[in-house]
Amino acid sequence: MLGNKIKYLRKNKNITQSQLAKVLGVSTGAVGLWELDKRKPDAEVLIEIAKFFNVTVDYLINNDKDNTVTIIGKNGYYQKYVLTEDKIKALEVLAETLSEKNVNDNRQNK
Repeated sequence: MLGNKIKYLRKNKNITQSQLAKVLGVSTGAVGLWELDKRKPDAEVLIEIAKFFNVTVDYLINNDKDNTVTIIGKNGYYQKYVLTEDKIKALEVLAETLSEKNVNDNRQNK
């Protein structure tokens, strides 16, 4: 649901409903109602939400639970990819490798 996504993105960015409301030029109550799925933001605000959280409007409003990922390029265009089980496993290996590299880099910098 849209409200859950907005709440997740807001909490992930460690900001309050009031802070998000100020950025978007809406009331704190409006943000609260969105997060409860009692109201929906209008189209212009939905675009601003997507820009602020660096996600697509499609991500915000799409309820699909398929294995897809959307990548936004430097040029502002985005591409949606369907992830097969093989691709998911490859991404898990990549994430683990990057995590290990980060730990090793941190040890070397101490």
